[in-house]
Amino acid sequence: MVILFVFKIFWSLTVLYFVGDEGGERALCITFSFACLVVAMGILIVDESVLEFGLEEAYSNFTLGASLFLARQGIDSSGPASKITLKLILALWSAVIGGCFVFPGLRLAQMYNDAQKYCIDNFIIRMLLHVNFVAPLLVMLLWLKPVGREVFTKVQWGQYGILMSAEAFESFRLLLPLLLSVLRLCLTSVHMQAYLNLAHERIQLLRNEAGRIANIELQRKVARVFYYSSVVMLHYILPIILLLNIIFLLKTLGGLSWCSDSLCGQFSQYVPETSTPTVLAKLPEAIGSSLKDVSEQFHVALSSLKLVFTPVFFKGILSYALWWLCGVNFASQAFGLTYYSYFSEHR
Repeated sequence: MVILFVFKIFWSLTVLYFVGDEGGERALCITFSFACLVVAMGILIVDESVLEFGLEEAYSNFTLGASLFLARQGIDSSGPASKITLKLILALWSAVIGGCFVFPGLRLAQMYNDAQKYCIDNFIIRMLLHVNFVAPLLVMLLWLKPVGREVFTKVQWGQYGILMSAEAFESFRLLLPLLLSVLRLCLTSVHMQAYLNLAHERIQLLRNEAGRIANIELQRKVARVFYYSSVVMLHYILPIILLLNIIFLLKTLGGLSWCSDSLCGQFSQYVPETSTPTVLAKLPEAIGSSLKDVSEQFHVALSSLKLVFTPVFFKGILSYALWWLCGVNFASQAFGLTYYSYFSEHR
């Protein structure tokens, strides 16, 4: 429900750029969406030995479970959807996310660029701002197998050996984006203050202009900043909420744990992956009249669906979703930082 609510607000904010008279925002959304569609189609054909989302295993597990489920119900089918259909759906979803995330990323890049000017004497805040900016890229590298899993779980580091086990690495891939999201939440006041300071900068620019300046013009410059502050806050906070919910869903539905066996021992709740569904129960042909019969039928249907949509399936889909959210976020931030840096130098 939270994810649907976030998408609803994102959709409402994005629609505003299409109903206005200005065409620049609309063109930017469409261009970025098509670029994300092309990039996503390229990403989805990369071999699992490079980007280990687990989509191949997720599709195989889903197809096997669905085929067994349909065969149990007396329906002859090789599977509900082909692999290309699944990847096309993911590519279209990626394009929609790209269109919704372009302006939040641009706004965050502007606030990051401005916040550095006001925190020039505070080394810690500046370092936290830099870490917060490159955080999505750090998370993306963990799914790049030669950089992530190979380095952390297979490379021998002298007398220390390997850094962590495979289970510990899975937990680390959950904890790192969670901690970086918390860091971004902690820096909310710094970024918002950098945005509010735009009112002061605009007044200073007006005062440097030749001629008399009407008070109504000064009031408009300041009012525009404060009226738009709620939209800026939504642009800042909504990607964090969406990312946190994807992380929690990946942990719960993907059968993962915050703490691996090697770190927490008996307190760990890590569930090993299983790629072969068990035998599915057949759904009842008639609906019972009593409450007990309805409850039993609902339990059978829910159990059957759980054996079709297994933790392996959810882990593959949600891993890609988490990686793509970070990728689009960083790409829009990098584009915005490049634009605002060039604009500030030639203003």
